[in-house]
Formats: sequence, C-alpha cells, structure tokens
Amino acid sequence: RRLSLGRAEAMTWTRPGVRGRITLAATAALAIVLALAGVAFVVLLQRDLLAGVDGSARTRAQDIVALSNGTLPSVLPPVQDDASVVQVLDSAGRVLAASGNIEGESALVGPNPGQHGTQISTLAGLPIGGGERFRVLQETTGPPTAQRTIVVALSLAPVDKAVQSARSLLFEVLPLALLLTALVTWLGVGRALAPVERIRRGVAVIGGGDLSRRVPLPAVRDEVHRLAETMNSMLDRLEASAGRQQRFIADASHELRSPLANMQASLEVALARQDLDLWAETGQDLQGEYDRMQHLVEDLLLLAR
Repeated sequence: RRLSLGRAEAMTWTRPGVRGRITLAATAALAIVLALAGVAFVVLLQRDLLAGVDGSARTRAQDIVALSNGTLPSVLPPVQDDASVVQVLDSAGRVLAASGNIEGESALVGPNPGQHGTQISTLAGLPIGGGERFRVLQETTGPPTAQRTIVVALSLAPVDKAVQSARSLLFEVLPLALLLTALVTWLGVGRALAPVERIRRGVAVIGGGDLSRRVPLPAVRDEVHRLAETMNSMLDRLEASAGRQQRFIADASHELRSPLANMQASLEVALARQDLDLWAETGQDLQGEYDRMQHLVEDLLLLAR
C-alpha cells in the first residue's frame, strides 16, 4: 500500500501542467495530421508517377503497333532511356524485333496466347536493369494465327527515386515542424497564461490585514479579464466582511467594558466604606451585571456559530 501511494504521489508530482499538456496535445495532433498527410502525399505521388509511366508505355506500344502494320524492322527505334526496352514477340514467344539496347536477348516475358488487350504489371529481376523494378506493358494484337505481343518495359528507377526523395524530405521536415510547433505553442500558451500568473502573485501578497489591494486587470477583455474581475469582486466582499467583523468586535468590546466598569466601581465603593448593608447592595448590583455579561457572552457565542 505504501509503495502504491508513493507511486501515485510520484505520478502526481511529475504530471505536466496546463502549459505542458496543451503543448503536448498540439504537437501530437500536428504529428498525426502531418503523418497522414505525408502518407497520402507519397501514395498520390507514386500513383501519379505510375500513371505517367503507364501513359508513356501505352504511347510507345501504339507506335510499335502502327510500325508493325508494315514491314517490322528487327531493331526498333530507341526508347527515351537506356534502361527501358521494347520487344515484339510472336505467339511462340520468339523475339521478332527489339530495341537496340537488348538486341539479341531472349524474351523478357512470355506471350499471352489467346488473350487480347493490354496488361500492365510491375516486375523486378528482369535480365536487364540490374535488379531494378520495371513497369511492363503487354499489348497483344493480331489474329490467333499471327498473334503478336508487344512488350514495353519502362524503368521505375526515376519513380522510386522521386518517391524516396519525397519520403526523405518528409522525415526531415516532420521533426522540424513538430519542434517549431511545440516551441510556438509553449511560448503562446505561456504568453496567454501570463495574466493568470500575475493574478496569482497578486492574490498571494494580499494578507488578512490588508484587503484593500486588488489584482491587475488584463488589457484584453477575455476570460482571464473576467476572472480578474471576479477575483476583485470577491476581494471587495471579503474587505466588506472584514470591516463588519472589526466593527462588531469593537461594539462587543464596548458592551463588555461597560458592565466591567460598573462592577469595578461598585467594588471600590464597598471596599472604601466597609458597610455590610452596602456590601449586600453591591452584591445585588454585581449579580445584575453578571447576568448582563452572561447574556452578552451567550449572544457572542451564538453570533460566532
């Protein structure tokens, strides 16, 4: 039980204040937003770049289809970069024509007999490119007896490089953005709470003997300004209550002093004359003053309660 209490006290003492909690909340919220935005940005960037590569592959395939309607040369015109290649295959998978950078190489992929249309896939480990990823478009045309498959393989190295650069940029910008957000939030919250701290210091120096002082009012009429007004209104009520208490104590002291003075005068007269009859009269007077004082004390106790 003592250990659990000690842990609870430690957690209570180490818990951050309002300024720290707001800073942590703002930084965490921004981190979540930036992370989601960064993932979305990278995904959209990769999708748009792949769409551009697919468009280039389709355009290149259409050019080869138009070229194959006539006499198909064995060496096709070069593609835009050395890492991208083009091949034309027959239904048996033999290479009928190829771009100059893979002239004499075997088929990159197998044909799709009996299928027409366009197929696009991402492949790695092709005989070219040294393990790079390629966007491979297969366009199958012609009748079944003379079917041809046009293979356009475009390197995805520029796409991968652009996506990796975007990821690296996000990883570099994210910590800086979070640090800047935490700093700005910390300073901003501290500036916003500065009037509250001034109010706290003002209340701390107000003692029970001097209730005439008031806390400073912020220039901006916001929630903190209303808090200061409420605090000053409370101090006004406390000062008025203290004044009533002081007047009550003065009146009570005066009321108690009168019977005490009468009792002292009666005793002095009786002692000076040494008369038994006077002592009996003095005793009656003292009994009356005693009853009066007893009623006063009971009234004071009732008012105190």
